Amino acid sequence: MQLAQAKDDSPTKFCKPPGITSVVNTPQSELVLPEFKRDGRVFVFFDASTNMRGFVSSASGLTQVSDTNYAKLVHVIPDIVNQVGTSARYHRYRQELSPISGTEISSVMNPSFYVCDESTPTDQCDDPRDQLKQILGIAKGLPRNSLTVITSDFNLSDREVIDTDAGSIRDSIATMFGNGKSFGFYAIKSDFKGIIHGLPGDVPYAEAVERPAYVMLIGPIEKIINFRNGLKKEFSKILSDQKERFLLFTDKMIKQRITESSFVKKDYSLNKVKRQDIFPGIKIPQFGVPKTGGSVALTVDLNKIQIKETLPLSDYAVTQKIWMERNGKLPCDQRWLRLKKVKNLVEVDPPGKQGNRVSLKFFNKMDAMKKLPTRRRYFLALEIKANSVSLSERHEEWLAGWSINATNFENEVKKQTGFLPTMNLDRLVKLLTSSSKAAFKGGAILSFHAALVRNR
Repeated sequence: MQLAQAKDDSPTKFCKPPGITSVVNTPQSELVLPEFKRDGRVFVFFDASTNMRGFVSSASGLTQVSDTNYAKLVHVIPDIVNQVGTSARYHRYRQELSPISGTEISSVMNPSFYVCDESTPTDQCDDPRDQLKQILGIAKGLPRNSLTVITSDFNLSDREVIDTDAGSIRDSIATMFGNGKSFGFYAIKSDFKGIIHGLPGDVPYAEAVERPAYVMLIGPIEKIINFRNGLKKEFSKILSDQKERFLLFTDKMIKQRITESSFVKKDYSLNKVKRQDIFPGIKIPQFGVPKTGGSVALTVDLNKIQIKETLPLSDYAVTQKIWMERNGKLPCDQRWLRLKKVKNLVEVDPPGKQGNRVSLKFFNKMDAMKKLPTRRRYFLALEIKANSVSLSERHEEWLAGWSINATNFENEVKKQTGFLPTMNLDRLVKLLTSSSKAAFKGGAILSFHAALVRNR
């Protein structure tokens, strides 16, 4: 299977069946990724809560900056931002939001960045709740072509992730998906030495030596992917796969739609079927099928078209239509007869939850083929649409290892492994997934035209 731009150079005098706008399908689809354009602003928000201080507590030496994975991540963010947008605005957020200059980014890698806001009462200093809600409320009102970058540990309370009121995390995420924005979610493991607040029982915890840190990206999908590519170039090469994860939540899932032009001759496995020039000059696959039966098999590798790290497509809908040519000499509007009762000419085996291949087998169902009169010419249109997305089993396994909640927190603490997972991470990721699914309108991943004749 190849990726190539289809060009319909079939004879213009060919009479197309009703509803067929082009003999050769084009690779465009509602799911196709837009082209990246470097424009608009990037808004960056660094979490300055007490919970984040432990990620940089190792700051030492002349530079007084930390060398943890989180500190290294912060260090490369300005370089990546400059590749994505034309300008950037950086912010420090805690209970209050304040701007910082690009020259102050190094302070994010020093414990002094995480001091309490002067106007915050002492007894509220270490409370991390509602900070994400605040920043998502801001992101909701930013220009559509802008990119929002949020760093945090996303240690969220039950109330924060289940609240459905206006302005809640859930409400803001759903609104932004509905407005056409996409989300990226980057996770790393980083060394940690500090105190964590906001956990069940409100008892500070200081035994963790490693914790997850995150970057949430909000905006046009092509900019999120460009930012991710910058992370791969500047940062991911120093980490193992076990130390990082990245998820894309979007409705722009593929590089291009698969069509009959995506395949070359060797891709087809012919069983008793022969290629036959049924409509001379028409640039679609054309087959002569014997009366006694035969088949044509194709395998579609979705990995070649699906954008990496997007959620797996699911809930596939298959549409098959076939027209019989009554008489080649009739006027075009009378030439074709749609055979609505002829079904299952193509057997489609969609991908499973882990696999990403679609198997197609044409003309192997004899009960369907017998309904086609012999020595007639036919035009076949096949379309496969993806109507939803879902988390993969690998995603579920990752969430099980990196997430905790109020019911299993005590057991995790007793394990004393040194790695403390994130409170309600699974709920946040599943909230992103459900909001993405609700906004996902679906689209064609494959459109395939073919001609056939059933020979005696």
